[in-house]
Amino acid sequence: MSKKNNLLSKLKYNKSGSMSTEIILGTLIVIILISFAIDLILISHKLMVLSTTSTYLSRTVGLQGGLLSNPPSGFEGGGNGYQRKATVINNINRVFKAAGIRTTEWFAKINGNDILGENKVDEGFAIKTELTINFSWKLLSNFIPGNLNQSVTSKRVVISEFKERTEGIKGE
Repeated sequence: MSKKNNLLSKLKYNKSGSMSTEIILGTLIVIILISFAIDLILISHKLMVLSTTSTYLSRTVGLQGGLLSNPPSGFEGGGNGYQRKATVINNINRVFKAAGIRTTEWFAKINGNDILGENKVDEGFAIKTELTINFSWKLLSNFIPGNLNQSVTSKRVVISEFKERTEGIKGE
């Protein structure tokens, strides 16, 4: 209590104003540091979600030999085992929404083509997936002027494991 009274008396009798300026600047620096720390935690969470979602997308595309609206002929399990394009996009949207990433803040490419197109790769060939999110430093941008919007891309390469069989399969 005596330190508080001592500080108040110094402020009260200080004629030059330097003490109050120091307190204001110190408070602003602390607020900026706290804003930076909170933004850093939020952005690192988004990057972690991006990484796991990119792994989900690449594993799904690799196992299925691409991403189509309807399962290809000869896919084991038929339509029940195949994750359609709409299902994969809805799963990505659901996970990103939980992390605070809106549907307009991400896009994906499979072998350079947009995820919305039909993507099909035969067995043994490489499939390159790219998942990009846009983010901003929401709290820190209140103190620092300029454009603090950025984007980050997670890239994965997998090998297609599905071969479409158009001919009849004969057992032994």
